[in-house]
Amino acid sequence: MKKSQKVMKILKNNKSKDKFKIFRPFFIIFGLLFLSNPFIGIVDILPNFIGYFFLIFGLDGIKRLNGDIEYGVKNLKYLCGISALFFVLMFYTFKMDSSWILTLTFSYMAINIIFGTIACNGILNGIDYCTDRHGSDNFPSVYETKLMTKIYIWVKAALSVIPQLYALVEVEASSSLSVDIDYASILATKKYAIAVCILLSIGIAIAWLKYVVNYTLALKKDEKLMSSLTKAYVTDFSKNGIPINFFALNFGSGLILISHIFLYDFVLDTVHFFPEFISVLMSRVGIFILRKYLNCKGLSKYAIFSFLFQIAIFFYRNKFIENVIFELGDITFFHLIISSVLTLGYIIFTFLYFSKVHEITSESYEEMFGCKSTEIYEWGDIFLFIALAAGGANIICSVWRPYFVAIMIVSLFAAMYHFTKIYTRFENKY
Repeated sequence: MKKSQKVMKILKNNKSKDKFKIFRPFFIIFGLLFLSNPFIGIVDILPNFIGYFFLIFGLDGIKRLNGDIEYGVKNLKYLCGISALFFVLMFYTFKMDSSWILTLTFSYMAINIIFGTIACNGILNGIDYCTDRHGSDNFPSVYETKLMTKIYIWVKAALSVIPQLYALVEVEASSSLSVDIDYASILATKKYAIAVCILLSIGIAIAWLKYVVNYTLALKKDEKLMSSLTKAYVTDFSKNGIPINFFALNFGSGLILISHIFLYDFVLDTVHFFPEFISVLMSRVGIFILRKYLNCKGLSKYAIFSFLFQIAIFFYRNKFIENVIFELGDITFFHLIISSVLTLGYIIFTFLYFSKVHEITSESYEEMFGCKSTEIYEWGDIFLFIALAAGGANIICSVWRPYFVAIMIVSLFAAMYHFTKIYTRFENKY
């Protein structure tokens, strides 16, 4: 069968099932809404990092067809991480002095201007190139959308800093003994200035959304463009008749990788930070996302037994040894029997489950992408077993807790180092 015929067959199958979409306007528009709310003081009602996340998801397919779009989305990823960090910092530091908040806000807005402008240019220039190459002749110009986006980025940044300036003046007024500065007249305009900032921010956001949303919907409605882009994507990024959804691969693999952190029983003074049963639940979500690419037969029975023993360990710890620091003389025969049985089951079935996950993931990715990772996952499993054994020993006998924790930490880094190679190597193939 010729490649063009194979591509058309794939497109026909996916059209009927409506599973594969190279362009996701709903998620793009939803993400834009999270970026449109005014940022006043420390209040960010719709966190920006959520908006960036949905934009990255919505553009994940189309970005692979153009280097400019891919570069723009990379800058959105930077903004997503910085925005999440800023959100946490503002949440934990809002009681600190206003000069710190002003510095933090000003720095964040400067970063938004730099990376936001680069992302805007890359994404819209790339889309404009794609429309010229694949789209219809009457597609709307990208110039107005790009201009309005840049204006919105700059104006929102300026309007976000102004309220912090008034807050700083207010702090200075409360602590200054000088009579040369008329703080009262400055602060008298505070409420009006903040009101104007909010109204201007909302107004410019509405105007910006109008241009960007209309442009996004025009892209979706252009059937010739969407058909051409989808054919180009499937031609380059499909294996065994399945279009590769790289966002799903990244997100699902990420969940499986992160789930391992909950396997390690970091216990400090009987405070349990990472409940083990979350590891199975999180990894199962990741496997569900990757179900089209993995051969998951026979995995459920391991997951069920692992989950049951992890739940039993969780309740045993909280019900029987909560707020108790065992000394050597406190370890009873009853405690040893119960904890040994539960811990042994936890270690065996958790290891079998995750070892099976690594096996099917490694083999499936090797078949699809040619990634030779069998040896890598086997070494990772060795360190995984050591970490689980150390965690189990900590549950049975917490007298030697520092030694067990040290072993778990070292094993964690060693195992995660090998597992990261399994769950990221496919990306290097494209």
